[in-house]
Amino acid sequence: MDNTFSKSWINMRVEYDEASRSSVLVDHLNKLSKKHEIDLIDFCCGTGSFLMWALNKNISFQNCILVDHDIKLLKSIKSNLRTHLKSKYTIQSNTNNLDLLIKKNNILYFSLCFNGLVKWTPTNTFDKYILTFFNNHQRSDKGFGNALGYKSIESLRKKAGKLNLNIRVADSPWIIKNKSEKDTVFMKRYLLDIRKSLFHMEGIDKNILRKWYEDKKYDLENKKIRLYVGHNDVLLFKK
Repeated sequence: MDNTFSKSWINMRVEYDEASRSSVLVDHLNKLSKKHEIDLIDFCCGTGSFLMWALNKNISFQNCILVDHDIKLLKSIKSNLRTHLKSKYTIQSNTNNLDLLIKKNNILYFSLCFNGLVKWTPTNTFDKYILTFFNNHQRSDKGFGNALGYKSIESLRKKAGKLNLNIRVADSPWIIKNKSEKDTVFMKRYLLDIRKSLFHMEGIDKNILRKWYEDKKYDLENKKIRLYVGHNDVLLFKK
């Protein structure tokens, strides 16, 4: 959770992402005629986790173009997908820039958009203080300009109105109950990354940050804590 997305962090969250994604896209596609031929374009594809989810949900498509500015992430896609792709699909690599024409009648799907809500159970005196800085950090430069962070959903609603598009917004939160070793390891990484991300932010009280981190770490190691991270899936399509 630095200013860029690391491969290790993306791989750690795949299982939680898959469990959290709503059915809004699948439900919409199921309403379309079976005669529709679907091509997928996945922007900011990372290591290809969305495509793997789509395959697990039996979303059938003719072609899928995976686009990302991070070459290191793109290089891991082939090995990740070989175990998921059916024999009828082949993989072709192209590291050159592509000219893509996106028409207005396409479905636009924004998956797991962070909505600014992070809830720890039990709560901590400094949760709101930390969350304020965390939300500001989420709107910082992630390697391709300043991110929208929790304001992305509001921005998409406005865009949909201006373009006269239908919009569907569904909840897709991480709900991590800390019942397994995998949950504990993931939450430890999430907690550590928050601390690292905020430590050098202007205006942060480092004593509060240290105290908050140590309290959370203690509760986590003693299985006393659960985590809710708010996300929304957003679907835009022609009226």
